[in-house]
Amino acid sequence: MTRILLALFILSSCSSVPKPAVGSSGAHGQPKAVVPTAPPLEIAPTPKGTAAFLARVVTSVGDNRAPRFSPDGAKLLFLSSSRPSHKHAQVYELELSRMTEHRVTFHDGDDEGAGWAAGGQKIVYSSMTDEMKEDVSLARIKSVYEASKETTAPNGIRPIVTMSGGDVYLQRLDGRDIERLTSTSAADTSPTADVSSKSARIVYASNRTGDKRLYLFDGKSTRVISQGPDSNPSFSSDGKALVWERLLSADKTASTQLMMTENLKTAVPLTSPGFTDRQPSWNAKNDAVVFSSNRGGKNFDLYMIDRKASCLKRLTHVRVDLAWPSISSDGSKIAFSARVNGQNQIYTMEERSASLPCEAAP
Repeated sequence: MTRILLALFILSSCSSVPKPAVGSSGAHGQPKAVVPTAPPLEIAPTPKGTAAFLARVVTSVGDNRAPRFSPDGAKLLFLSSSRPSHKHAQVYELELSRMTEHRVTFHDGDDEGAGWAAGGQKIVYSSMTDEMKEDVSLARIKSVYEASKETTAPNGIRPIVTMSGGDVYLQRLDGRDIERLTSTSAADTSPTADVSSKSARIVYASNRTGDKRLYLFDGKSTRVISQGPDSNPSFSSDGKALVWERLLSADKTASTQLMMTENLKTAVPLTSPGFTDRQPSWNAKNDAVVFSSNRGGKNFDLYMIDRKASCLKRLTHVRVDLAWPSISSDGSKIAFSARVNGQNQIYTMEERSASLPCEAAP
């Protein structure tokens, strides 16, 4: 019996057909009221002298980041870790009108890159859970990795333990019908789905050939669509364009540039090099991209650049790092995560780009 199971596992690992997840998934989490305890964040848009306004915090427990508005703008999908019930990152859904959240994934490993798919009926994400079950060495690394989060050496420096690996999954919000779309020893991460399509049309980043490149899975086959090193792709809501970040320098400056394609073949730069432009996301009209960048100074603020790369606008001017912006479907709100007092929380603010001038050429 053991030999039969081993043979089946080897055959499934070599197949290009999507595989069901072997990791455990709990029942759909029960909704819980969110009672934010952090104060609002004061946003000072440019130019200086413009009246400041407040961003509302919408999370409380744990370390919360990477929000993504649902196609109808009524919900946020986000990653949460360091909670009493789990330390590793899991996917949560927040209903904004009721301010209630529930846990969507129940995995042994960290989840990453959660986003909406199939018109908001499903979610796509990357997880290490199955790979840890299949490779004992990864489970050991995870044990050391988790211990390193709680350990500080006498010199005050925490040990550095890197986690590698990860596969892409597609599932319903109720935790059912989990599909494992990739199965390699590489790190398949940061997936984004074409929400306008009911089929599985997903782009993700993978280092299976060395440098991270973008791969397109169309529901049947997979092909490379970039030269890399690339990560954090984002489909426009109409599925016609794709934007992502490209690493230009791996030194301490970590210079990255935003790239865009309208045919999944020819890539053109959207921003200029020399800064760390990261985590792009499309606006409601699909004619501009909002992203996080340090091009204005030491901290990361939010910026917007139009699809023709002719107008760059700085949306915020704060003293903390802002990350992972996402714009609601009606274009009225921006969600983002901000690191305040050593922990990330998610905020929402009004989208006011129309009242801001274009800055110098991007």
